Amino acid sequence: MNGHGRSRPRGSGLFPHRTEDSSGRADFGAAGNLDQITGTTTMNTYAEQRAMLARMVRTRNETRRHIKIIRRQIEKRAERMTITARVKTRQYGRMKSAWTRADERDYQENATQLRFQRRGEIDALTRKLERQDAAIAAFRARLRINGDAELWPEPEEMAS
Repeated sequence: MNGHGRSRPRGSGLFPHRTEDSSGRADFGAAGNLDQITGTTTMNTYAEQRAMLARMVRTRNETRRHIKIIRRQIEKRAERMTITARVKTRQYGRMKSAWTRADERDYQENATQLRFQRRGEIDALTRKLERQDAAIAAFRARLRINGDAELWPEPEEMAS
């Protein structure tokens, strides 16, 4: 109960992922246990460390995938813009290409323009990716884990 006679829902407040056991000791779930003296979390088992690293790697891969999707969207959109802007009768033959030098120039200009329009999103994701790479490297260095964590199953999967 809080001071107003209402109980607060579990997991709300400053630490939404924090739970407390019957002794009042805080537990931060898969991230580890809260050290009451220093206020930091520690991971107890090797499996928890591997699971944390695996989550970090999956998140980084998701960010990479998002950047690739944006680049692919830009390329496809630039190609559609080039094709619709340069409507003409094209000669299709065995050795003829439908894509001319002028088409390629227009495509490159359109792609540059689209990249410029989405530069904020691309830059933000690129910075996020750099931070994730640095965090993974620091995590591996701190815990002396060199292997690829994505090859290891989650601790819950290992138990079954």
